[in-house]
Amino acid sequence: MALYYDIKKVKTLREQTPEIINTLLENLFEHVQNIKALVKDKDYTTSETIIDHIIQLTDTLGIDFSHEEALLIKQWNQSQGKKKEIEITLKSMISHTKNAIKEIKKNF
Repeated sequence: MALYYDIKKVKTLREQTPEIINTLLENLFEHVQNIKALVKDKDYTTSETIIDHIIQLTDTLGIDFSHEEALLIKQWNQSQGKKKEIEITLKSMISHTKNAIKEIKKNF
């Protein structure tokens, strides 16, 4: 049972190209690790590019919680807000993403 992602999207991707799942998961994990440091440093330019990749990957894999939180981080990034405004959302997105990655790897 998939708690953190849309199993239909992942199954469809796996049927089309089985090796793509691992590549997408690796990219997502790397981007999530990078965004944490970029938000801490308030590197708005680079973090916008990374958050766009996270949004695309979470949408592709059906990781809805992380997708919504990534959209909130993008809004924060565009308004160049204070770090304290986004810390909880960032931690939540990282947690949801890591849980989804573990679950997808376990199931596929």
